[in-house]
Amino acid sequence: MATLREALAIALQHHQAGRLDAAEEIYRQILAVEPNHSDATHLLGVLAAQAGNHEAAIEQIGRAIHLQGNVPFYHFNLGEAYRALQRSSEAAACYRRALQLKPDYAEAQSNLGSVLLDLGQPNETVACCRQALQWKPELAEAHNNLGSALKAQGKLDEAVACYRRALELKSNYPEAHNNLGAALHDQGKLDEAAACYRRALELKPDYAETHNNLGIALAEAGDLQLAEASFRTALRHNPRFALAHYKLAELLGGGLPDQDLAVQRQLAAETELPAGQQLLLHFALAHVLDARGQYAEAAEHLQRGNALQLAQWHEHGQDYDPSVYASLVTRMMAVCTPEFFQRVGSFGSSSEVPVFVVGLPRSGTTLVEQILASHSQVFGAGEIHLAGDTMAALGGQGTDPIEGLRRLSRETAERLAARHLESLRALDSAALRIIDKLPDTTCFSASWRPSFRGPS
Repeated sequence: MATLREALAIALQHHQAGRLDAAEEIYRQILAVEPNHSDATHLLGVLAAQAGNHEAAIEQIGRAIHLQGNVPFYHFNLGEAYRALQRSSEAAACYRRALQLKPDYAEAQSNLGSVLLDLGQPNETVACCRQALQWKPELAEAHNNLGSALKAQGKLDEAVACYRRALELKSNYPEAHNNLGAALHDQGKLDEAAACYRRALELKPDYAETHNNLGIALAEAGDLQLAEASFRTALRHNPRFALAHYKLAELLGGGLPDQDLAVQRQLAAETELPAGQQLLLHFALAHVLDARGQYAEAAEHLQRGNALQLAQWHEHGQDYDPSVYASLVTRMMAVCTPEFFQRVGSFGSSSEVPVFVVGLPRSGTTLVEQILASHSQVFGAGEIHLAGDTMAALGGQGTDPIEGLRRLSRETAERLAARHLESLRALDSAALRIIDKLPDTTCFSASWRPSFRGPS
């Protein structure tokens, strides 16, 4: 008769080969003989996680830790289960405990960075991932997570390089293909982005997030029928995917079928749904109901969505400070006088390539772009941030952009205009007109947008 050690080895062989039922049967046989066998208990939890039952995984792995609390990969896998449930703070605590037990645990360091990004801490994520890569330079997941942190910081070129490095190390990595697509999307490279999304779906056909991302790219390219199909495919794979519900509502507006509206109402009423998903559903319902003329109910959903959004900001130690934005506008008005425009009116480039479509969100900027981009000599670049980046560069590194605007010289204007045009031409080398439809272009860049402050 096999010893418990031999039985565990056989179960692990089944587990690693994908014969999960056989592995589970042996794990349970081991526990029937030795109920406090921590490895069998832990591996049953891993099986539960692989089956998508993360609550059961937490229970089993937690019990294994109670039996033997000094095994680093127990804590790592418990963190993975919490991360799958978007319980980021608890996941972070697990990864930190794993690192206490194994200080050079690169995978735990990388995944700690991932959940810190979910908690709104991209700078800390960058530090974690760089440390993980010092320990294990070939860790594709760390390159991927670093790319996501850099993308959150607006460093798209660096993010793209990280995702590409991840794929050099692990070509069949659907998450990295998806994330590379998202970064290229933000750069306005919709065709390349769509190709990345499609490659991710070849590797992982049930990847709901990627179906949704592909739908967004198709919608921005004017292919609304295929966009709707992608959103619906995402929902077939994950009927509770709030972002796909939101994008479908945004796409169809008042034309959203009643059946879809009923599903969104039902999901929005589920209090156990994470707040980030609830707010998307409330905003989706508000959008559809407003378009249908049901203004009172739309306003109720807007209020609920806004309250949840505010609670999330507070949870991350952030708050909207209207005085900061008011100060920005006041300072801009002080600089942009008639005398200023007389002085700089002849500065810059005479190129007619850029076309800026500006307006309030939900004011029809997307429709205007789609109409214009239907012309064979017009390219619609979507919501890109080149104008904001150009304005933020006024005056050079570390200089207040408004002060840079006040001191604007002809040479600086020509240099920035040339850089802007070069970036546009990277999106399309032949179009006579290239459209940037970012509604809040006048807010310049992420660093210029309404600020959020933590408690003093």
